[in-house]
Amino acid sequence: MRIEHVRVLTLAIPFREPIVSAAHRWERRRVAIITLRTDSDLEGLGEFAAAEPGDLGEDVSARLVAALTGVHLGDPVTLEGVLRLIDSWPFVGRVVRSAVESALVDLLARNRGRSVAATLASHPAGHVPVNGLIGIREPAAAAADATELAHAGFGCLKLKGGVERPGALRERVAAVRDAVGPDVALRVDFNGALDSGTAVDVLRELAGYDLDYAEQPISPTAGARALARVRARSGVRIAADESVRDLRSARALLAADAVDALVVKPARVGGLRHAGGIVELATAAEVPVTISTLFETGVGIAGGLHLAAAVPGEQAHGLATAELLESDLLQRALAVDEGRMQVPGGPGLGISLD
Repeated sequence: MRIEHVRVLTLAIPFREPIVSAAHRWERRRVAIITLRTDSDLEGLGEFAAAEPGDLGEDVSARLVAALTGVHLGDPVTLEGVLRLIDSWPFVGRVVRSAVESALVDLLARNRGRSVAATLASHPAGHVPVNGLIGIREPAAAAADATELAHAGFGCLKLKGGVERPGALRERVAAVRDAVGPDVALRVDFNGALDSGTAVDVLRELAGYDLDYAEQPISPTAGARALARVRARSGVRIAADESVRDLRSARALLAADAVDALVVKPARVGGLRHAGGIVELATAAEVPVTISTLFETGVGIAGGLHLAAAVPGEQAHGLATAELLESDLLQRALAVDEGRMQVPGGPGLGISLD
């Protein structure tokens, strides 16, 4: 089976409402969708979406067409060589590699007549729980959002936090906790916005609200030992997100006893297989893993959903973001029902572009 045609489509998709995090205000999402078609008329899909709202880096469409056209999918040496070539492109890095790998995994699973989830695990889940998302908002507005999400069946909510006036985050968390009661899990995501001293102070203020975890309170550049010190002093469970860049960084976080959970984004770590390796490492260390995406369309989310189905446990994953965009690009949306997402059961990713 040979790749006969490669297409890269770049799009800008508006958010229904702006999303405000510690680092960015997201009003639209620039993504690129890669489609690989074989000589047997099978298609594989992948998506690259950078961590910055509008930055995809240099256009690499021509390079991808040249690197992938004519590749035989039955030759693992050639496939690995293509992925290593893409790794060497410093201006795109793991994000493009992840998209290409997703499309290749999709193609190979379709050729076998199996779902991607079934290629990643012997007994993947059919549904996975997901968390609802609340941006940086005033307490009353955040509480209203939380109430709506809880009524929709979400058992876990993630609130965005950042550098704010003293007490603002505590007020927001308190309002949300009061609105949804004790049975809904709450997470707070700082996107690395705080310094270590401030993080400890802020997290101690939140310790009484029974957080599931605080996500990336300090910059990943501070290192695993600094995050471990915050964890030891804060009294709050800690998850790493931006610090999880590859298998090596995940191993360092676990070795430093810096985390209670890892948040793994396939686009950041270089693809589904690299992400799966991190899941295996964390599972062996008895550290739970949350699979998440970079505000991607249904293409990227589908890959994350199949991976989440292979993750042990019932923790909520960060995949319920497609409805934040004006379009998820799919013929059939990846719907959220009662706080859970159904894993597409067809071959490959089980999705089709609209």
